[in-house]
Amino acid sequence: MKKIFTALTFIILFTSFIYSSGTVYMLADFENTSFPPAGWTLANTTTYNFIRTTYASGYGSGLSCAVADFYDYQSGNFDLITRTFPVTTSGDSLIFDHAYTTGAAENDRLDIYYSTDNGSSWQLLVTYQGGPSGPLKTAPATYDLFVPNASQWATKRNALPVGTNKVKFTGVTAYGNNLYLDNIRVGVPYSNDAGLSSIIAPKWSITPQGVAPQVSVRNYGSSTQSFNVTMTINPGGYTNTQSVSNLAAGQVQTVNFTSFNFATVGNYTMTCYTSLGSDQNVSNDTISNTLVVTTSPRNVVLEFCTGTWCQWCPCGDDEARHLAQVYPNSVILAYHGGSDPWQTFNGNGIIGMLGFAGYPSGLVDRRLGANNGWGSMFTDAEYRLSQSPAATLRIDVVSSNYNTGTRELTVSANATALQSLTGQYKVNYVLKENNLVYPQTGNSYCPGNPTAIHDDVVRNIVNGASGTNVNTGTWNQNQVYPLTFNVTLAAGLVPGNCRFDIFVYKDNGSLNVSEVQQGISSSFLVTGINQQGTNIPDKFELRQNYPNPFNPVTNVHFSIPKNTNASFKVYNGIGQLMGVYYDGAINAGQYNAEIDASNFASGIYYYTLSTSEFTQTKKMVVVK
Repeated sequence: MKKIFTALTFIILFTSFIYSSGTVYMLADFENTSFPPAGWTLANTTTYNFIRTTYASGYGSGLSCAVADFYDYQSGNFDLITRTFPVTTSGDSLIFDHAYTTGAAENDRLDIYYSTDNGSSWQLLVTYQGGPSGPLKTAPATYDLFVPNASQWATKRNALPVGTNKVKFTGVTAYGNNLYLDNIRVGVPYSNDAGLSSIIAPKWSITPQGVAPQVSVRNYGSSTQSFNVTMTINPGGYTNTQSVSNLAAGQVQTVNFTSFNFATVGNYTMTCYTSLGSDQNVSNDTISNTLVVTTSPRNVVLEFCTGTWCQWCPCGDDEARHLAQVYPNSVILAYHGGSDPWQTFNGNGIIGMLGFAGYPSGLVDRRLGANNGWGSMFTDAEYRLSQSPAATLRIDVVSSNYNTGTRELTVSANATALQSLTGQYKVNYVLKENNLVYPQTGNSYCPGNPTAIHDDVVRNIVNGASGTNVNTGTWNQNQVYPLTFNVTLAAGLVPGNCRFDIFVYKDNGSLNVSEVQQGISSSFLVTGINQQGTNIPDKFELRQNYPNPFNPVTNVHFSIPKNTNASFKVYNGIGQLMGVYYDGAINAGQYNAEIDASNFASGIYYYTLSTSEFTQTKKMVVVK
């Protein structure tokens, strides 16, 4: 199994060398998160490139591959160009895995070129037609976003002319469906060749905390191997070596190292290398990356338009839901329009201002202007996180108070620049609602549901679609601007289902190219928790409440071993939310939640502690 390489920069898994026989060997599997691979280049005649995605991997053998987004772009070329490699000799072939289908009859295609002069000139090697019956097609046609399963891949092999030292893959879109490429290789592996596949953790950027690094190693050769793997981290002087025993040819293994405390904000260089005495290829032995440790890892902001009347919108909703599941800190804003029951909200001109011409459409951090196809919402978010893992500013909620009598929410927050920022920055305050049940139209590709649950429904852009100014003049590093707003919940909104979002963007004139810098999302029915002492626990733990049964107050202790995002919520016996005691970023530590059941009826209740790595629910009893 292939693993994700979780870092901002790296030395790509791309082996390129000359055997004593003169044969060239090259392999690129796109497992490392930085894209394109080192030495590779991208080009296009649209505004979009090949990107890396974790939606699929060749024959289901891993977690990532490269994809050309034909699904969202009506015309244009996507170029993926290898680095220069030693010249091929007689008998060398280009081999790659691919997956593709069309929508109906759209004839997308893949052109492959070769160069013998480092890319100064190109000659066509082969063309693979897509469409309903072309050799590129590997799966039944669909108008849904094509995501291949393990059986929907094929392998192509093409002899390379002698002297080839570079290859270009050109995807030509006809507005059909996506093309996936993986495991691009030339030549035959050595007998003895062990190396790094990826750095799995930590990934892209983290807050200051202790982490046990993980990597994946691979036996690239044809013989079973045992070898050592060493990780170094600087600054910090960390070195740790682990052993791998009897790794079979072609297999991948995860290696776990001892924990290192990334205590200080800044960049850390993580270098990992394998040591195999008989290794015939040292070019894949080392991976080095830069990990960003920051007080504000990026939370991508996805804005998309949707509607209960729209037959394609269930697919867009699925993309947003997938993003929320994989990256739970994402800020997701669903703007309902058309004949939708939630089309009327303060600031609903946002749909036109973002250039959403069709439903569903979406933008991640307002980076691609009018190029906002829903099929790339998740992959574009991943690309954004890999290329810019740390935000330029931090948003901290100071207080949020909700008056149950007046239904008024008052929020106070701070925005802090993490570097010197020039230009005009603006803030938006958004009230949204979850768990809205309403029939959803669909079709055979994007099934509807008569009792669909709609989340992240924008009910009020409190300060209007354009937002309000944050800074005056240069926003200096560490300079803090206060952010405050209040809003009264309209009749019909359920407070327990509502959240408020805050995001800051840089004004660039047109809203759909005014890049979002950072966003946060928070529940506002927060009762509160208290940190207990200064000791850092070594594991997640949720304890039984005491006393139990109780009336009216009980206490729950829980442990968080590292900085993360967490929620602590209380539900009644039929699953209705009774209170949110915490929901957001939390530091490592021991905590206590005091639950006041004065307004609860006698009966059984449940409390749940949830993070991305740990979820546990326990039962408590109120007796009056």
